[in-house]
Amino acid sequence: MNSLKLYNNIGKKVIYFKPNLAKIKQKECQNGYKMDEKIVKFIKSQHILTLGVNGENGAYLCSCFYAFIEPNLIIVAFGDESYHAKVVQNDNRVFINIALQTKILGKIQGLQASAIISKSQALEHKDAYISRFTYARLMRLNIYTIRLKWLKFTDNTLGFGKKIELNLD
Repeated sequence: MNSLKLYNNIGKKVIYFKPNLAKIKQKECQNGYKMDEKIVKFIKSQHILTLGVNGENGAYLCSCFYAFIEPNLIIVAFGDESYHAKVVQNDNRVFINIALQTKILGKIQGLQASAIISKSQALEHKDAYISRFTYARLMRLNIYTIRLKWLKFTDNTLGFGKKIELNLD
């Protein structure tokens, strides 16, 4: 079973615990790990992520629309000629950030994650993306899947600086 780690940036007090799965609604990943429902709800509530890749000339960031397939698969689309598409052919390790845009401190939520990206020809993945962004039906799509490996979810609605960290690998 995976363990959750909650910590507060200010107090630096770290609390490790193994969740009681009967009390926490979670989705099971392919490797048997669980995804917290709060994280799933947050990912589904947003639609743009920042994708980070590491090329020969250093880090590169781009913004992508995305769809989410539970429990831990993110679907993005971009052109094969884009810089990030070329970089992930050589290094499939990527990093993502999804953040709620708010100035209200108590509502801040965000996700940072490391993942593995791969090109997909699966109709299920294309359909998931098109169902979220219907205009994409008119485009020639190059679909990529991002399988989350590690994530840290910041959720100030649980208390200032509260974080949930999951190792899904």
